[in-house]
Order: sequence, then structure tokens, then C-alpha cells
Amino acid sequence: MPAKFLAAHCTINWHGVDDDTPPGHSVAIGTDSFGTSYLWLFKGDQPADEAFVGSITIPNQAGQLP
Repeated sequence: MPAKFLAAHCTINWHGVDDDTPPGHSVAIGTDSFGTSYLWLFKGDQPADEAFVGSITIPNQAGQLP
């Protein structure tokens, strides 16, 4: 099943661009409804369901597998 982003089920703690963000994209860091931390990539400058490109999970502790 392809990854999905549903803004209604997520809490975004930070959104913007940094030196590693691809041109024309933005990133957001936050949690899903289960409390799992994610970094999400969006096409354009706003985090929106239809702009979602992909994501990675962020471990809560160093050495923890997602």
C-alpha cells in the first residue's frame, strides 16, 4: 500500500525548507495519530494531502528501529 498523508490525523510541529530540501518542495516534522514521529516531504510550500510526496519515520530513541 502506498504511503499516505492525512492532515486531519497528523500534528505538524515544524514546517519549512532547509539546505537539503529539493527545489520546489517543503518538509514537515510531526506525529501521526499513533504518536509516531515523521519527516514528510511535500511538493510546493504548504503541507497538504494532495501535495504529499513521501515520508520517513523518526525513531524516538537513538538506535531504535522504526
